[in-house]
Amino acid sequence: MRSYNFRQVGCAKCPKREKGVFCRLSEKELSFIDRSKTANVYRRGQVVFYEGNPPLGVYCLFSGRVKLYKLSREGNGQIVGMAGPGELLGHESLLSNEPYAATTEVTDDATICFIDKNTLTKLLEQSPFLALDVARQLSRNLLRLEDKLQDLTQKSATARLALLLLELNSYSAAQLAPPIAMRFSRQTLAEAVGVTRETVIRILSQFKRRKIIASQGQRILLLQPQLLEKLAA
Repeated sequence: MRSYNFRQVGCAKCPKREKGVFCRLSEKELSFIDRSKTANVYRRGQVVFYEGNPPLGVYCLFSGRVKLYKLSREGNGQIVGMAGPGELLGHESLLSNEPYAATTEVTDDATICFIDKNTLTKLLEQSPFLALDVARQLSRNLLRLEDKLQDLTQKSATARLALLLLELNSYSAAQLAPPIAMRFSRQTLAEAVGVTRETVIRILSQFKRRKIIASQGQRILLLQPQLLEKLAA
């Protein structure tokens, strides 16, 4: 699949910058990024980068949402993370000089900026603020993975799905005024929770009967997020 060119927004005027790792860069440093970055619109289902490919740079989400997943030898997918506006992608592999550890696929149409390896490396060498903020995001990502591993071993499938819906809803609410109808396939939800598609369908049906959610096709609307919070605890 091909991405579509998008008219670039200067980093200094980017409304998502305050949420990301570039929030403390000077105008001069932001202009340095502008001269080399590219911005593209990706449609739902397009792959941004594949697991095992060498990292040529990093990606910063301006809008939309992506999932990060790994494939088993049998070809089964396991979602290891989700990302929304303002978040950086691929920096772990770039800094460790290792191939991308997971495939990144767009789940909601997204505008994504690409910053090449040389540009980011020079900025990291020159800006202690950027180096610290990237380190902080790496730490947050590690904590997320630790929490996910704990959830997989200690929480029920119902609790894990409730928690996932709350997390996905928070990403959507950051872009639009609630209530938000999220769009996710049952297979994507199953891969994120670590269960079968049939299990996800069964649990969602229970949520729907209890009027915790409403759904139509792939769209899910949270009607009672406070009840989901109790189920996720």
